[in-house]
Amino acid sequence: MPFPVVLGRNNSATTANNTSHAISFSDTPTDGDLLIVFVALDGNTTPTWPAGWTQVFLRRTSQNEMVGELRYRVASSNGSSITITTPSEEMQARSWIIGKGTFASPPEIEAATASGSSTVPDPPSLTPSWGSDKNGWLALVGTDVAQAVSNPPANYAQVGTANSGGSGGVGIGYGERQLEAASDNPSAATITSAPWVAATVAVRGRSASSARSAVTSWVEGRLSALASLQDAYASAHGGRYFQGVAWTAAADGADTNSNLSLKPHDQAEGWADFGASLPSRVPAALAINVYNGPQGWGYTVTARVLLGGEVWTRVWSGSADPDESAVDWYVDTEPVA
Repeated sequence: MPFPVVLGRNNSATTANNTSHAISFSDTPTDGDLLIVFVALDGNTTPTWPAGWTQVFLRRTSQNEMVGELRYRVASSNGSSITITTPSEEMQARSWIIGKGTFASPPEIEAATASGSSTVPDPPSLTPSWGSDKNGWLALVGTDVAQAVSNPPANYAQVGTANSGGSGGVGIGYGERQLEAASDNPSAATITSAPWVAATVAVRGRSASSARSAVTSWVEGRLSALASLQDAYASAHGGRYFQGVAWTAAADGADTNSNLSLKPHDQAEGWADFGASLPSRVPAALAINVYNGPQGWGYTVTARVLLGGEVWTRVWSGSADPDESAVDWYVDTEPVA
């Protein structure tokens, strides 16, 4: 199953005291991509972010010389940049775009932070709550007085270092690695002595088990809605036949948009007409059939998830028909190239 795949990275710097700071992405993200932004700001300030951004951490140095903050969101019509505001502080920022379908859904991001004043900013050990998985790891450093950060942690690729310039500015450094492990403890970086904030961050990849678990949770949380749909359709039609295929599976369990208006050609109503509580995005193809057959009323739900070139399938059944039986997850014998 995939590690989180970084599609692009970008620096954004403010070299003078401003209240408005634009943070650019390497490209315009696609809806469903994961956006991650790390900012370092001079002084004792708290930035204001646009709506929809979830804070992972905000860490200040002991004397409030600078602050580092990490936030994320799943892209939804975000454009190529965002703007954060502060009272009047200099800023250095780094942004990442992680491809949809390569991170756990919903996103799982955890961090451990530290602060100090020395020549060796040291991202601390981190053991994510989910344990070992295909994680993307970040080692982050933010410094006061525009320090250049060098000597990235062992086994981490140094993907950039930058500073805002001037004795009153800030600097950042960052490294990345992909590692299937339950924990990691990056080695220290190197700066000229200054106050610093450091963090180790883990982004959980989309594993086969997490994708199957997500689909299972979505379906089983809505089976009661299918039973209600049977009752509503029966009352309106003196019987019942309702069927829809609302999603198409994407590569390696990527989330795809649902279409709640989809309906059979001989039927006036769509899923949305019944107010069925179905997910707006799923990493699967779902075929949902609600019907009245010779053996009574019932429903079946068939889910298919493409993961690592294999098609995983599961069937749920609420039917009295013995031919419509539930089947737990299994791998189809024909792999997908």
